[in-house]
Amino acid sequence: MQRYTVSFKDTGRSAVVDEGTTVLAAAAAAGIEIYSPCGGKGSCGKCLVNIAGEETRACRFHVHSDIEVSVPEHRDVFLTDSQRSVFKTDKSSRLAAAFDIGTTSIAGYLMNGQTGATLAAASALNPQSSHGADLITRIQYALDGHLDDLSSSVWNCMSDLILRMTSDSSKDTSEIDTVAVAGNTAMIHLLLRKDPRPLTVPPYMPLSVKEERSPISGRLPSSEEAELRILPSIAGFVGADTSGCLLSAGFDRIVKPTLLIDIGTNGEMALSDGKRCVVCSAAAGPAFEGARITCGMRGAQGAISHVRSSADGFEFEVIGGGPAKGLCGSGLLDTAAVMLREELIDPSGRMQIDGSPYWFRKDDVDACKLTGDVFITQTDIRQLQLAKGAVRAGIELLCTHMGLVPEDIETVLLAGAFGTYLDPSSACEIGLIPPCLESRIISVGNAAGDGARMCALDLREFERCAGIAASAEFLELASSPRFQETFVESMLF
Repeated sequence: MQRYTVSFKDTGRSAVVDEGTTVLAAAAAAGIEIYSPCGGKGSCGKCLVNIAGEETRACRFHVHSDIEVSVPEHRDVFLTDSQRSVFKTDKSSRLAAAFDIGTTSIAGYLMNGQTGATLAAASALNPQSSHGADLITRIQYALDGHLDDLSSSVWNCMSDLILRMTSDSSKDTSEIDTVAVAGNTAMIHLLLRKDPRPLTVPPYMPLSVKEERSPISGRLPSSEEAELRILPSIAGFVGADTSGCLLSAGFDRIVKPTLLIDIGTNGEMALSDGKRCVVCSAAAGPAFEGARITCGMRGAQGAISHVRSSADGFEFEVIGGGPAKGLCGSGLLDTAAVMLREELIDPSGRMQIDGSPYWFRKDDVDACKLTGDVFITQTDIRQLQLAKGAVRAGIELLCTHMGLVPEDIETVLLAGAFGTYLDPSSACEIGLIPPCLESRIISVGNAAGDGARMCALDLREFERCAGIAASAEFLELASSPRFQETFVESMLF
């Protein structure tokens, strides 16, 4: 078979591939990440590259000659912010590192093991993203024989982040004695090369949820005797990232009803009344990450992050300034809230824009023009309704299970990147969060990363995290007789 060279402009990287290989696959072979939320199935239309002056989808262009490919630069905005920069330490490490492996991004932290101070933070797109935006697509990719590739890509990413952080802080990697890792259950399975198959079939129970301690054994730049600490998971889709959030938020010491929400591709929630803690997971899908939305994109330069209404129409905040290229999750939420307020959609989600200056037809679907080439379609609204319906149903069923009503909740803690950037008023206006809770919402940044830092710096906190995870009750939403009814009701604006 003929083989050809695919060169990636301005990167110094190339790959020699068999004739007929897609540019997306060639990019993966060259270590180039191309955003492909559908995993190369051709359904999202977001893996755009430039070849010979023509824009084309990387998953649909097959190599039949030597070519040069230009990949658009995406300057993503990743969350490393938290509520604090100094943590308690048992002083057993010279340096400690911690990671929060998210479905979309990976956040890393480097800490002084003696003082507990954070020396540096760094983040990157999860390299697995080129194989799909959602967990199930990646798990299927692993089951197709690529588990080692998915694992290696994350270890390599974490290694790169360690090198960046030690360079930024003028430290040596040989001083790192402890590394703690949080992440959802699927990410932990893929990282540790554990068979993810049990996560795809009922009752969706992972091979193990227990915390783990082991030698790093050269997998990351560190001292020879460095220890790896994997935070405990709770259930198949309530992972170590949730355990880290619960530790950071002190859920074992809460005395009044408190709700924690971490909204991402999965929506993990925890509700404590001071006596017991119940957790659940809602399959929100990747709409809040910009996937499956026609003009959706990650929180990168050019993304509309916030939308307001004015006498002249829509007003926007664009990440990085400049022209708008698409909508990220917080912008999507704001857009729906504005359209609802301006009666451009009704409570059922149906667009009411016939004859308005914003209306046009896109591929035989009603669409609302926002600005330039950015618009939102009726199908996009339905995707948002599915995502917000899953999260709201989770909140309602958690309350029912605990014998509470939403009004009883005194504090709502929003964790993660989406929770940090969303506008609480928009979230409540469309019903993602019960409107009665708007004044009680507090953003806590990357609480999972905070929990991982606590576990890296102090073995007692790691053991405390294990206790919190073990005592949490898991509520399986799908098995609830009220789930389907509550989900359908929760889709309404």
